[in-house]
Amino acid sequence: MRIDEKLTRLRELMNENSFSAYIIPTDDFHSSEYVGDYFKAREYMSGFTGSAGTLVVLQDKAALWTDGRYFLQAARQLQGSTIELMRSGQPDVPKIEEYLEKNLGEKTVIGFDGRTVTKRFVETIGDKTDAKQISFDGSKDLVDVIWTDRPPLSKKPVWELHVKYAGKSREDKIKEVRAKMQEEKADQLLVTALDEIAWLFNLRGGDIAHTPVFLSYLLLTKEQITLFAHEEIFPVQILERLTQEGVDDYHVVDDESFCQAEFLQKVKESPNCPKSACPSPQKYYDAYNSGAGHVYAVTLSAQLSGSYNSAQTARQMFLDQYPDRKVHVFNSCSASVGETLIAMKIQELEEAGHAFEEIVERTESYISSQQTFFVLETLETLRKNGRLSNLKALVANVLKIKPVMGATPDGLICQLGQAQGMNKALERMVKEIMQRTKDREERILGIAHCNCLKRAQKVKEQIEKLMHFKDIVILDTAGVSSMYANDGGIIIAV
Repeated sequence: MRIDEKLTRLRELMNENSFSAYIIPTDDFHSSEYVGDYFKAREYMSGFTGSAGTLVVLQDKAALWTDGRYFLQAARQLQGSTIELMRSGQPDVPKIEEYLEKNLGEKTVIGFDGRTVTKRFVETIGDKTDAKQISFDGSKDLVDVIWTDRPPLSKKPVWELHVKYAGKSREDKIKEVRAKMQEEKADQLLVTALDEIAWLFNLRGGDIAHTPVFLSYLLLTKEQITLFAHEEIFPVQILERLTQEGVDDYHVVDDESFCQAEFLQKVKESPNCPKSACPSPQKYYDAYNSGAGHVYAVTLSAQLSGSYNSAQTARQMFLDQYPDRKVHVFNSCSASVGETLIAMKIQELEEAGHAFEEIVERTESYISSQQTFFVLETLETLRKNGRLSNLKALVANVLKIKPVMGATPDGLICQLGQAQGMNKALERMVKEIMQRTKDREERILGIAHCNCLKRAQKVKEQIEKLMHFKDIVILDTAGVSSMYANDGGIIIAV
């Protein structure tokens, strides 16, 4: 479609919407200096490819304003388009508001895509045309109707800029911004500039060529941070770190300070689903730098969490600095008490005096033979956090049917069976353990419970009646396990 044909179609749409003028700026939704392909509406409608310019279309004429950098280019590219070139800042060249005031009648309407113009721009025009009672309509993106093969909004992946390059962590930056908000007595801060959001979060993207930003908005209050963006552009590890572990603005660190009772009460009182975040590579790095000769990290299943990747990243950083140290990261392919049993195996082998490489080999072999089982009162936290994405369907709670869950060899959650009611589901889980576990006399079985010791003891008694294990240990769940197991959940690893 030629430029004159596009303008003819635009004027037809203007007539349908009672617009006497339609403005097409260069800007995207964020007033960026450079824009992605989706936002090149002015270029599409005029043929002018410069980075600065505004197209104004009336029913009988059209004009494009640009600055001195592009006078020659614009004159060449606008030839034959019926669009008049307005050389901004030159003598006798009217400003946009002057042009509209002169060429529009009283009580007419100026249209534009309100997402691509600033309040100040509209106010400037309004001040000049106020005497004619000219009004505005920013609700219509008419170019989108014409541009049938318009490129989609960019959704390029986001990546994280390490703090050693960023200079400050995003937590420190956010604290500083909030301190300034308090100083200015501001309750909320809305950020629309993409470079400011990228700076604040130490994140970079690829939604604009040669500019490492990502399409987003940010609303910052005294208590909350809300980032508006396409979720699919964030790798799982970054999403987890951004989300932060906790409920609402209540944050939990899964260490010796964790209080299960307080956490469960907060979860019960909150209308929102709790979220978790894996430790940063820096946290792992600091833990590795303990002075120990042999360092082992046991993480949640790499299929369920970014912890393994984070720990491996830290390991590489640490070994680059200390190449003679010995550090190994184990992907548990499990969680909760499964990780505990792996740590116990490492301790057993260390105390027996085995070499580091042999301990790694034997522990990896142990992990490959380990199995995990669990029955929970609810799977909602797992579901809402995307941990059940591999399951096509789960049984409903209408008849109090409880799924018996397990883990695949590579650490994904799977369903093993189901039963009506919690007690029968636990009995079914015990049967699954009996059918699937070999060499029971040589293995330690671990039971983790979330605030239900009596239930765990009952399960232990059922197991002891049917099977003989080297040992059975009962543990209470800590932070992450309590969050996903929920009140009343039972997890078993063997």
